[in-house]
Amino acid sequence: ADDVLAGQALFLRRCAACHGPDGAGDGPARAWLESPPRDLRSGFLDRYATPELVERLRSGARLAIEFDPEAIRQRSADTEALVAYLASLPRTDWARVDRGSFVYLQRCESCHGVWG
Repeated sequence: ADDVLAGQALFLRRCAACHGPDGAGDGPARAWLESPPRDLRSGFLDRYATPELVERLRSGARLAIEFDPEAIRQRSADTEALVAYLASLPRTDWARVDRGSFVYLQRCESCHGVWG
């Protein structure tokens, strides 16, 4: 049980960004990759005997990961947009935003959803 918890902590720290917290291949970094990460729950790991998996992990041989340059450019643009938004926060008339949110929730949210 202790090995499983220690392994889970390592997986979450080193693998989950690509493979997702449950190993489904749906981690947030998958958007930057040219090929999607494997769904580790699909039986892929069954192809390897436990000693072989242990050796592959112990050898430290990194997998060849190819990044998608366009996705990285988009991420950079998204980051710049996020920074611009954050810089605008101190200048925002929050009382006015709150009034608009109230009107939206009363008149629009039922059809358009919370996020519009």
